Amino acid sequence: MHAIERTTYSSQPPRRMRTLGDAVASITHAYLQVPRRLHNKQSINDEYSARTVAYAVSAVLDCREDWKSIPLSHLFALEARLREYALLEGFKPNEAGYYTREIRKILAHASSHGWSSRQMRLIKSWDTATAAFKKKAGGCIQIIDYLISRNRTPSTTTERDLERWAESAEESLELTSIEQYLNHFRSRIRAATLTGLFPHLDLASKGRTRYGDHITALRPGVQAELKKIAKRKAEVEIPDRSTREIARPVSISKIYSSFKRLHGHRTQIRGQKPVESLVRLVTSDNVLPYIDYLENELGHLREEIKDTFNPIMSVVRHDPLFKSRDYEWIPDRIQKVPKERHYKMLLRKEEKAQAYELLGEIPKALRRESTAPGLDAKEVAWFRHDEVLISVLHELAFRQRNVRECQTFDGIDPDLKWEPLTNKDLLDLYIPECVLQAYNDNTSREFLMICFDEKKTKSHRAERVVLPLALASLIEDFDQHHRTLLFEDFIERSRLTVTNKTKKKKRRFDHGHLLLNRNGGGLSQHSLRWQVRRLTRKYIGHKVSPHIWRDIFAAHTKMLAALGLGGGRQMLQRRLFQVDDATTDGYSQLDYALPGIAALDREYPAA
Repeated sequence: MHAIERTTYSSQPPRRMRTLGDAVASITHAYLQVPRRLHNKQSINDEYSARTVAYAVSAVLDCREDWKSIPLSHLFALEARLREYALLEGFKPNEAGYYTREIRKILAHASSHGWSSRQMRLIKSWDTATAAFKKKAGGCIQIIDYLISRNRTPSTTTERDLERWAESAEESLELTSIEQYLNHFRSRIRAATLTGLFPHLDLASKGRTRYGDHITALRPGVQAELKKIAKRKAEVEIPDRSTREIARPVSISKIYSSFKRLHGHRTQIRGQKPVESLVRLVTSDNVLPYIDYLENELGHLREEIKDTFNPIMSVVRHDPLFKSRDYEWIPDRIQKVPKERHYKMLLRKEEKAQAYELLGEIPKALRRESTAPGLDAKEVAWFRHDEVLISVLHELAFRQRNVRECQTFDGIDPDLKWEPLTNKDLLDLYIPECVLQAYNDNTSREFLMICFDEKKTKSHRAERVVLPLALASLIEDFDQHHRTLLFEDFIERSRLTVTNKTKKKKRRFDHGHLLLNRNGGGLSQHSLRWQVRRLTRKYIGHKVSPHIWRDIFAAHTKMLAALGLGGGRQMLQRRLFQVDDATTDGYSQLDYALPGIAALDREYPAA
């Protein structure tokens, strides 16, 4: 980003307001005339932004030498060109509207100081609607920008204008996102009671994605059957039952949601009567039209539809209610849905992937910051917590569930254990080189291991992981000296927390999770992803999700195996807690996203 060098302006404001130079001079004059604003950060940012936008506009219009003479009327209809310019300068796609927003501020300042034009009056006609979208825009600003470019005011906007916006947005947005933006546009206008501003729009809800029935809309028999299924799934200790029939609370919630959506499609989209039982709901007359709706109306691809039906299939394959019935025609129909294009998947992964060695620098950076002077004990504890989190992902590549639910030494069901290595461990497990050397020096020495039983892994197979000595020392130090401090702070703050209904203090206790959220409780799926993305963006400039970390780990391990420094696919499969070879082979899709992997594939095709 560039900025025009600051110019010494006259102590008098410009006499007229016609050009970009007049507007920038007026903004700077207003800033200089108020002494208390001289050191105000926002005022400094406003002045700097005005000069930065002036440079961008002059570059786009190819008149850098004479930017002061650019008429203000020429600043309209530059949104697309300024967005392209911002992307070329290194802005991220979600930040590329920076110059457009700053131009509006300049135009608003010029308008408040006497300048006016037909286009400015058009923009001002949308001020009331824009204010309604300020906190929860949800894509509505994109729609307004398009309508302004079409010279539409709220009173002249029609349904055909929204249809044209949807057609123009199909190149950059998914069908479901376009639909959600339009639904949000209508709902925010209704919520702000601005329906009178849009006489030619039908502002009734058009939402097709929220078609699931509420649980109370189901017949009593269907509700009772769902409760029985949930109870059976939640009961772990049932003799002679496969562990694959056990479901966690989040999985039970997905079962409820999937059946309610299937039922809602029948009643709300197709307009048919509610069914009396789940067996009558899961029939070809209901399921096949639902799959067609997801594919053709909502634009879902194969994997998305699989995710929708996985909870239903887990029930119909194992629950006694559906015994002796064949439902394999459902996955057969889903298999006919087009899947994501291979090149799109590679591009998406390539955009997210980062070098394994670069990710390994994050724990080192966290350790350096934790030793900076002036930090209190709590701040140091959070740095060590984040160091443990990133180190576990980097060296062990656990699934998100295992990262969130790993129990400390004093947990309810501890997963961290000090145990000696057995001969079976030496044959079956991956043993880090540092651990192997220590074992050779002392065969009776105990090493820190993370042990998950079959109930805690996706493959329903017990797993044991021997930790490297440095990681073991880090986790032990955090658990003994820092985690307690974070949880005690959580307890102290929770004593002041009262519920709105009962006005009673909430009772908190330690569940024993090794890693915590920022409030001191256990990690949720959202809080884990948020913490990892925040740390990776802060220290390497790119957001990396916990799941793509496993792909990066797999690609790195494959590279080491090709160089003769690893155990190959079987060892990778064991380290990723996987059972099927096809699942492990799927992680090779990232080979083309990391430098050097494709070359190794050509050099060592059998690796």
